[in-house]
Amino acid sequence: MPTNGPNNPTAAVQENRSGGTFDNWSNPTRALTTDASYATCTVDDLGSGSHKLVLSGFGFNFTSSGISGISVTVRAKRGAASPINLQCRIRKHGSSTEYTAVSGEGAEAALSTSDADYVFGSAADLFGTTFSEADIEGAGFSVVLWSDAPPSSPVLVSIDSVAVTVTYAEVAGAPAGTRLLMGVGS
Repeated sequence: MPTNGPNNPTAAVQENRSGGTFDNWSNPTRALTTDASYATCTVDDLGSGSHKLVLSGFGFNFTSSGISGISVTVRAKRGAASPINLQCRIRKHGSSTEYTAVSGEGAEAALSTSDADYVFGSAADLFGTTFSEADIEGAGFSVVLWSDAPPSSPVLVSIDSVAVTVTYAEVAGAPAGTRLLMGVGS
Protein backbone atom coordinates (compact mmCIF):
# COMPACT_ATOMS: atom_id res chain seq x y z
CA MET A 1 0.00 0.00 0.00
CA PRO A 2 1.24 3.52 -0.71
CA THR A 3 2.23 5.96 2.00
CA ASN A 4 2.23 9.72 2.37
CA GLY A 5 4.96 11.06 4.60
CA PRO A 6 6.75 11.20 6.85
CA ASN A 7 5.48 14.76 7.17
CA ASN A 8 6.63 17.15 9.88
CA PRO A 9 4.24 19.64 11.51
CA THR A 10 4.34 23.38 10.82
CA ALA A 11 2.88 24.49 14.16
CA ALA A 12 3.42 23.58 17.81
CA VAL A 13 1.72 25.05 20.87
CA GLN A 14 1.21 24.26 24.51
CA GLU A 15 -2.33 23.34 25.50
CA ASN A 16 -3.00 23.67 29.20
CA ARG A 17 -4.36 20.73 31.17
CA SER A 18 -6.66 21.25 34.13
CA GLY A 19 -7.28 19.37 37.35
CA GLY A 20 -3.78 19.50 38.80
CA THR A 21 -0.45 21.28 38.83
CA PHE A 22 1.17 20.94 35.41
CA ASP A 23 4.54 22.03 34.05
CA ASN A 24 5.05 24.29 31.02
CA TRP A 25 6.78 23.47 27.73
CA SER A 26 9.60 25.75 26.61
CA ASN A 27 10.17 26.45 22.90
CA PRO A 28 7.37 24.23 21.49
CA THR A 29 8.28 25.03 17.85
CA ARG A 30 11.66 23.36 18.29
CA ALA A 31 9.81 20.04 17.93
CA LEU A 32 8.97 20.75 14.27
CA THR A 33 12.08 19.24 12.64
CA THR A 34 14.94 16.92 13.51
CA ASP A 35 17.76 19.31 14.31
CA ALA A 36 18.92 18.59 17.89
CA SER A 37 17.04 21.70 19.05
CA TYR A 38 14.40 20.64 21.56
CA ALA A 39 11.00 21.57 22.93
CA THR A 40 11.54 20.88 26.64
CA CYS A 41 9.60 20.48 29.84
CA THR A 42 11.01 19.83 33.29
CA VAL A 43 8.36 17.58 34.79
CA ASP A 44 8.25 17.92 38.57
CA ASP A 45 7.68 14.81 40.66
CA LEU A 46 5.45 16.83 43.02
CA GLY A 47 2.96 17.89 40.32
CA SER A 48 0.63 16.13 37.91
CA GLY A 49 2.93 16.10 34.85
CA SER A 50 3.35 18.34 31.82
CA HIS A 51 0.82 20.39 29.91
CA LYS A 52 0.08 19.04 26.41
CA LEU A 53 2.32 19.77 23.43
CA VAL A 54 0.06 19.93 20.35
CA LEU A 55 1.62 19.67 16.87
CA SER A 56 -0.39 20.34 13.71
CA GLY A 57 -0.16 21.49 10.08
CA PHE A 58 1.19 18.27 8.59
CA GLY A 59 0.31 19.33 5.03
CA PHE A 60 -1.24 16.08 3.83
CA ASN A 61 -2.99 16.15 0.44
CA PHE A 62 -3.76 12.87 -1.31
CA THR A 63 -6.50 10.82 -2.94
CA SER A 64 -7.34 7.44 -1.48
CA SER A 65 -10.07 4.85 -1.26
CA GLY A 66 -9.41 4.39 2.44
CA ILE A 67 -6.91 5.10 5.19
CA SER A 68 -5.40 1.88 6.53
CA GLY A 69 -2.92 3.13 9.11
CA ILE A 70 -1.10 6.04 10.75
CA SER A 71 2.28 6.04 12.41
CA VAL A 72 3.68 8.85 14.51
CA THR A 73 7.44 8.98 15.01
CA VAL A 74 8.66 11.08 17.93
CA ARG A 75 12.38 11.71 18.40
CA ALA A 76 12.81 12.35 22.11
CA LYS A 77 14.88 11.75 25.23
CA ARG A 78 14.84 12.40 28.97
CA GLY A 79 17.35 13.82 31.40
CA ALA A 80 19.41 11.48 33.53
CA ALA A 81 17.06 11.61 36.51
CA SER A 82 14.08 9.31 37.15
CA PRO A 83 12.44 7.28 34.40
CA ILE A 84 9.47 8.94 32.66
CA ASN A 85 6.98 7.99 29.97
CA LEU A 86 5.82 10.05 27.00
CA GLN A 87 2.11 9.87 26.14
CA CYS A 88 1.03 10.20 22.48
CA ARG A 89 -2.45 10.68 21.00
CA ILE A 90 -3.82 12.00 17.72
CA ARG A 91 -6.85 14.19 16.96
CA LYS A 92 -8.88 14.29 13.78
CA HIS A 93 -9.38 17.64 12.07
CA GLY A 94 -12.37 19.35 13.69
CA SER A 95 -12.39 17.15 16.81
CA SER A 96 -11.03 17.41 20.33
CA THR A 97 -11.29 13.63 20.90
CA GLU A 98 -7.88 12.02 21.35
CA TYR A 99 -7.17 8.58 19.90
CA THR A 100 -4.55 6.09 21.11
CA ALA A 101 -2.33 3.84 19.02
CA VAL A 102 -2.84 0.11 19.37
CA SER A 103 0.53 -0.95 17.92
CA GLY A 104 4.10 0.28 18.12
CA GLU A 105 4.65 1.99 21.44
CA GLY A 106 0.86 2.02 22.02
CA ALA A 107 -0.26 4.84 24.32
CA GLU A 108 3.10 5.64 25.90
CA ALA A 109 6.83 5.10 25.61
CA ALA A 110 9.47 4.94 28.34
CA LEU A 111 12.05 7.54 27.30
CA SER A 112 15.77 6.79 27.28
CA THR A 113 18.54 9.23 28.16
CA SER A 114 19.72 9.54 24.55
CA ASP A 115 17.85 10.53 21.39
CA ALA A 116 15.66 7.73 20.11
CA ASP A 117 12.76 7.39 17.70
CA TYR A 118 9.53 6.20 19.32
CA VAL A 119 6.91 4.96 16.85
CA PHE A 120 3.26 5.08 17.89
CA GLY A 121 0.93 3.21 15.52
CA SER A 122 1.76 1.44 12.26
CA ALA A 123 0.76 0.97 8.63
CA ALA A 124 -2.26 -1.00 9.88
CA ASP A 125 -3.14 0.97 13.05
CA LEU A 126 -6.11 3.37 12.94
CA PHE A 127 -5.78 4.37 16.60
CA GLY A 128 -9.06 2.65 17.44
CA THR A 129 -11.21 4.66 15.01
CA THR A 130 -11.61 5.37 11.28
CA PHE A 131 -10.17 8.28 9.30
CA SER A 132 -11.24 10.05 6.14
CA GLU A 133 -8.92 12.13 3.98
CA ALA A 134 -10.55 15.27 5.42
CA ASP A 135 -9.78 14.12 8.98
CA ILE A 136 -6.07 14.04 8.13
CA GLU A 137 -5.73 16.81 5.51
CA GLY A 138 -7.38 19.47 7.70
CA ALA A 139 -5.24 21.88 9.71
CA GLY A 140 -6.76 20.54 12.94
CA PHE A 141 -5.28 17.05 12.50
CA SER A 142 -2.77 16.97 15.33
CA VAL A 143 -0.41 14.94 17.48
CA VAL A 144 -0.73 15.48 21.23
CA LEU A 145 2.17 14.70 23.59
CA TRP A 146 2.58 14.92 27.35
CA SER A 147 4.27 13.25 30.31
CA ASP A 148 2.82 12.34 33.66
CA ALA A 149 4.73 13.02 36.88
CA PRO A 150 7.85 10.87 37.40
CA PRO A 151 8.09 8.63 40.49
CA SER A 152 10.91 10.68 42.04
CA SER A 153 12.89 13.85 41.29
CA PRO A 154 12.14 16.23 38.37
CA VAL A 155 12.90 14.98 34.84
CA LEU A 156 13.73 17.01 31.74
CA VAL A 157 11.69 15.76 28.75
CA SER A 158 13.11 16.82 25.36
CA ILE A 159 11.26 16.50 22.03
CA ASP A 160 13.42 16.96 18.92
CA SER A 161 10.85 16.19 16.22
CA VAL A 162 7.54 14.64 15.28
CA ALA A 163 6.63 13.11 11.91
CA VAL A 164 3.46 11.38 10.68
CA THR A 165 3.15 8.77 7.92
CA VAL A 166 -0.24 7.75 6.53
CA THR A 167 -0.76 4.42 4.76
CA TYR A 168 -3.74 4.26 2.42
CA ALA A 169 -5.36 2.38 -0.46
CA GLU A 170 -5.13 3.88 -3.93
CA VAL A 171 -8.24 4.93 -5.80
CA ALA A 172 -8.98 2.22 -8.39
CA GLY A 173 -8.32 3.41 -11.93
CA ALA A 174 -6.43 6.55 -10.89
CA PRO A 175 -3.60 7.45 -13.28
CA ALA A 176 -0.11 6.50 -12.10
CA GLY A 177 1.48 9.22 -9.97
CA THR A 178 -1.80 10.63 -8.62
CA ARG A 179 -1.69 8.70 -5.37
CA LEU A 180 0.79 11.16 -3.82
CA LEU A 181 0.14 14.63 -5.14
CA MET A 182 1.50 16.96 -2.52
CA GLY A 183 2.74 16.96 1.02
CA VAL A 184 5.47 18.51 3.05
CA GLY A 185 8.27 15.97 3.32
CA SER A 186 6.95 13.75 0.52
